Amino acid sequence: MADTAFGEETYPADVPEGWRSRIGLGARTLWTLYRRHPWLAQLGPLTHPLLVPNLMVHAEWVLSALDGHDLDPTTLFDMHVLLYSHVQGLVVHLEWDAHAEASTGQTEDQWMNNRAPPSRHWRNPAASRRSPRWS
Repeated sequence: MADTAFGEETYPADVPEGWRSRIGLGARTLWTLYRRHPWLAQLGPLTHPLLVPNLMVHAEWVLSALDGHDLDPTTLFDMHVLLYSHVQGLVVHLEWDAHAEASTGQTEDQWMNNRAPPSRHWRNPAASRRSPRWS
């Protein structure tokens, strides 16, 4: 099922110029897939990645965008994992927020406003030059 979902988005045959454009397209493509199928981001940790062919297509897109920039293989792979984990992590947290709102019936702001003690530091961080005390 995950392989099918990851295969719903592909990359253009006419590759954009520059590594930033290509990485940006890769991140937006993963974002689109994860927002369409939020359960994909919940399937496994980065230390045990899914080894499905259509997910590898997305990895290859990012790795090829970074190729040719004198990065050693470890750094190249680390850059890919950084991008992938950033997108995946954002989606996971959005899903947690949606679940919390559904469970409590309150938005994040409503929940915080009902639980957070008033603090002059939170309202105006510049009110004091000292670090706020959180205890």
